[in-house]
Amino acid sequence: MSIKVYLPIIIFLLLVSFYQLPVTNAQSNFTDLTIVMPGEQQRTVSDKPVLVAGIWHQINATLTDNVDKLSIESYEGETSPVTKNETNYYKWEYNNGNWNEVTEYGGTTYSYIDTTNCKKTGNTYSFYIGINQYATTGNWTLEITANNIGIYNTTILVEQKIFEPGISNPKDFGLQAEPFTESNISSEHQDLYVSLENINGNIPLAINIYYSQYQNRVTLTNLENILHPFSKTKNYITVHTDNTWRAGIIYIDATVNLIELYTIPTGTVALLGELQRTFTIPILIGHSNYTIYESSTTDIVFQYEEKLDTEYNEIKDITAYISGNGNVSIKKITCENATLLKVKVNDETIGDMPFLVHSTNLTEQQVVTQVHFTKENTTVFIHYEVEINGENLTFTTQINVGPKPPQEEKPADTTLIMIIIGICIIAVIGYMTYSQMKYRRR
Repeated sequence: MSIKVYLPIIIFLLLVSFYQLPVTNAQSNFTDLTIVMPGEQQRTVSDKPVLVAGIWHQINATLTDNVDKLSIESYEGETSPVTKNETNYYKWEYNNGNWNEVTEYGGTTYSYIDTTNCKKTGNTYSFYIGINQYATTGNWTLEITANNIGIYNTTILVEQKIFEPGISNPKDFGLQAEPFTESNISSEHQDLYVSLENINGNIPLAINIYYSQYQNRVTLTNLENILHPFSKTKNYITVHTDNTWRAGIIYIDATVNLIELYTIPTGTVALLGELQRTFTIPILIGHSNYTIYESSTTDIVFQYEEKLDTEYNEIKDITAYISGNGNVSIKKITCENATLLKVKVNDETIGDMPFLVHSTNLTEQQVVTQVHFTKENTTVFIHYEVEINGENLTFTTQINVGPKPPQEEKPADTTLIMIIIGICIIAVIGYMTYSQMKYRRR
């Protein structure tokens, strides 16, 4: 029989076979894949997306067209393992609006897909998934199928989670504010700050901070809710002071917690990595460059200057401050190497010592000592001998006096010289005139 007889039959059979095969453009459907921890950017190592074991991730697959069924399969190495378990194999699926984990290995009681956070937005299918924290690290294969047709295949890198946070802070933040004054103070001007560190960590951490008092007045600048992987912060302390705060030192304890985020629960209790650190924030409420003494038995606070510089022959008011509820007896104020002119409490001149200062929490009492510095290049000491609640105390202010200013040289009196010069000029002019007249006569 001629080949021409069989040719139509062969063409017919080929057409029937092509008709029975599924027709798909699935390969052209795939456009993009990202693997990210919630709220983070995708991280790659050697161009391979990174997935951290034990942590929730979003795998976002974007297609050009909608499909009814999309599956993501991931396994250790280059070929799917024969014996599948939580250390080497996972598969998740979207099927007509339903999200689920395709479990092909037994023995697990945990779920590695959170269906409440899976979503489809347009042609992007977002799987909220993860793998066991003890999964084998290294290169894994990730395959995507649409309607049972493979559309994408790539290599990803599985890492163990690294939890290595740190918290550092100075002992003092240099915070000082004037008494009974509302103001905003900050540690930024001295560049003293708290540093929250996640430099080596590959997972995000939640930041929680608690202050022992004044929660609404103390803040850390540049503070976010999350400390991102491979990052650290520089946070200054700011305080909003109140106009009722009297002199003294306020100590506020700040407790910072850094807690790992997005941990996949693998038991009745999820053991989260956590670092807690408590540090103290001292706030000096007092006058600038003043030393503060706080009585341990009363509310009394005594403020004085320890060291000062002044000029020779200057008359200067040296002020000490008393605040707090109670009485303070000023038994004696003495001055070495200078002349003590007078002592005042607020605006009242004190004649005799000792004298009593009545103090309250509402204001400060000023003890003003007026001194005349009559000796050059010397050190003056002002001693305050006081009694607070039966306790005798001495506070000393040291004042360095400068040299005498150099005497100004008086300009020389040139009056006589100018007169002599004037006479000489007149004499010369007269002689020249006389000579000229005598010459004409001849």
